[in-house]
Amino acid sequence: MDDALLGLSLVVILSVLARLSATWMRVPPIVPLLVVGVVVGVSGLDLVNPSKLLGPALSPTVQIAVGIILFEGALGLKREELNSGVRGAVTRLITIGVIITWFLATVSIAYLLDVPHPIAILIGATVIVSGPTVVIPILDFIGPTTKVRNVLKWEGILIDPIGAIIAVVVFGSFTNGQGGEFDLGELIASLGVGGVVGVIGASLMIPVLATKRLAGRDKVAATLMMVVASFAASDAIFPDSGLVATIVMGVALANQHRARIDQVAEFKETLVPILVGILFVLLAADVQVDQVFDLGWQGLIVIGILIFVARPLAVLTLAGLPFTSKEKIFFASMAPRGIVAASTASAFGLELTDQGVPGAEMIIPVTFMIIVGTVFYSAIV
Repeated sequence: MDDALLGLSLVVILSVLARLSATWMRVPPIVPLLVVGVVVGVSGLDLVNPSKLLGPALSPTVQIAVGIILFEGALGLKREELNSGVRGAVTRLITIGVIITWFLATVSIAYLLDVPHPIAILIGATVIVSGPTVVIPILDFIGPTTKVRNVLKWEGILIDPIGAIIAVVVFGSFTNGQGGEFDLGELIASLGVGGVVGVIGASLMIPVLATKRLAGRDKVAATLMMVVASFAASDAIFPDSGLVATIVMGVALANQHRARIDQVAEFKETLVPILVGILFVLLAADVQVDQVFDLGWQGLIVIGILIFVARPLAVLTLAGLPFTSKEKIFFASMAPRGIVAASTASAFGLELTDQGVPGAEMIIPVTFMIIVGTVFYSAIV
């Protein structure tokens, strides 16, 4: 059998089997997905080598898939959920919380792992994100109160494009010779372009979803088409603004009243779980595990700082909001990293390594170490 055919077939088969085993074992799906990816990947049996399977298409494929996943998550973001302190909590976590996490991650990675400062700034930005791909399955498994779930759901979905764009802005500084300097104007432009394109995409979809001439499955196909088109159009206008466009499109559709969106529930029930499984297996398969182990006890301290210092400090910003001490403690224990961190780290790490940027080879192992550590902690706690 052709190696590419075998590899891609294994990715699909094993991702589904991993999800089924997670249901049977009653653990969050990301845990067996990560284990399976490592076992069949370049550090294990070497049956799946994503870089060889997809080549240059790996990064754009992952980005489009992440855009679809974030769109589906955004479909569940309703304005009426932003009450009882939820709005204030989300706003503080995705602003002040982001700054706290980025700063502490950068400092700890730079000094504990001896990573060059510009690369540490980039990795710190990459691990800002949390994301619905890991947060929502864990919430489904734990079953917190509705108010707590709404805060973590909104934070997880909104923080992904913010962290990804910050990482992209820092990454772009390497290509124009600034060596890790941050450009606020580029961040604002990414958010603005993505927001406008997302609203336009939602506006174009509303008549399609409202018409009675199309069957439900046709509306699902049309929605998928528009999500990909919005992602591509936004990215073409301003690089790396596509994730914002897909999220804004999802939020806009979720909060309009001209057309029902329950027809596109198939995104959540079939397409998104499959995409999440495939992406986690692919990205975990591409990690050199020996490089992760080489980080040693210093790597464990970095994870500890993010879990036990950065996250609690971010949650302290919720002072004065109507949440109990137990709810705040739960917030403080929930900061797993997921697909967006893995995908951005893979894209940046490979490209900067090819460019010969000092320390670039550390991006993927450090990020993967943080993903595994934070996911397993959140799943166990």
